[in-house]
Amino acid sequence: MLSGIPALASTDLSGSARGGVAVIPVAALAVAATGFAAARTIRMRRWILPRWHLLPAITGFDDRLHVERYRGRCPQCGDALKFFNKPTLWREEPGEGAPHTVAAERQPAAECRREVSHWWEIGRTA
Repeated sequence: MLSGIPALASTDLSGSARGGVAVIPVAALAVAATGFAAARTIRMRRWILPRWHLLPAITGFDDRLHVERYRGRCPQCGDALKFFNKPTLWREEPGEGAPHTVAAERQPAAECRREVSHWWEIGRTA
């Protein structure tokens, strides 16, 4: 014990661990949380677009969990599109000092990487 903090696992001279963190309950909790999140995504028919374009999108339509990739070119200038949840409605919230603006609503959108005025709302069409 160093400075009043007990060790998570200590070993005897024989090499056996005593008082270690149980791996099975932690893994079971992680699997349960992942299953709950997937079920909620399917039930709510959510559409989760990642912040980083290298990651796939997760959708919960047709009572199934889908992992999708989106790619495209801007029809106006030909540059690459990025897909994300674009803020479409704003509200001001009081804070310390001056009020600050917060995104109140977000919509899945495709936006040109070169020109930010080139953007379109996208939706599920199936």
